[in-house]
Amino acid sequence: MSTSYYARFQILIGNLIKTQVVPTDTGVTVKYNPYRAEVKMTQALEGRNPVVIGRLGRNPDVPTITFYGHYDVQPALESGWNTNPFEMTSIDGYLYGRGTSDNKGPVLGFLFAVKELMAQCTSAGQPLPVNCAFCIEGEEENGSHGFAKTIETNQHWFSGTEAIVVSNTLWIGENRPCLTYGMRGLICLDVSISGLQRDLHSGNDGGVFNEPMVDLVNAIGTLVDGRNSILVPGFSDGIQEHHQDREAAVIIEQ
Repeated sequence: MSTSYYARFQILIGNLIKTQVVPTDTGVTVKYNPYRAEVKMTQALEGRNPVVIGRLGRNPDVPTITFYGHYDVQPALESGWNTNPFEMTSIDGYLYGRGTSDNKGPVLGFLFAVKELMAQCTSAGQPLPVNCAFCIEGEEENGSHGFAKTIETNQHWFSGTEAIVVSNTLWIGENRPCLTYGMRGLICLDVSISGLQRDLHSGNDGGVFNEPMVDLVNAIGTLVDGRNSILVPGFSDGIQEHHQDREAAVIIEQ
């Protein structure tokens, strides 16, 4: 990133850090559109932060890369903050502030990368080698309420997507980035195991009746094996083979 780009980056991320969009907020206004792209702010559920979606290019002859990020943050309730978490501070080349790494900084980083790509293509007199779609939500830290509905009702914004870039991952070390090419999902559910209607003496009756906790442990034990392979029938149906991941990596490299 050039010196001028980095200076602009610092100004913008500083402004974003001041926007305290935390899980208790009821709304946010997004005004910044640096690339004159198609931009839409949609709110699937009333009282929830909107999803910002955008599109740069609709060339059917090139692949579409969709970027996902989020602009909301966790409250800064931890002890140990030496600076105001909602005022970005630069110390010895490091940027401190809630959201600099999760996830406002990476969102801006991707936008600046696209800006650099556009400048290079314009200088060379060439079109963009990809279409870019953007999906930036405001409820990631709070269960992504309404996010699935937003995607379902705006699928045409992401048409032609062949790879999705997610910036909400980790580096291997401070100076060693990595490319995470797949992430596991999460399913939350409540399970209730019931037993007898009254307490029994463990010594007298323990070997006769089933203990609900043991039943629960046995049920959980049927979900995965010792190698973390999922044993639920049909769970892996429809999952693409690994060569599809390699094809996605090739698209990203191009």
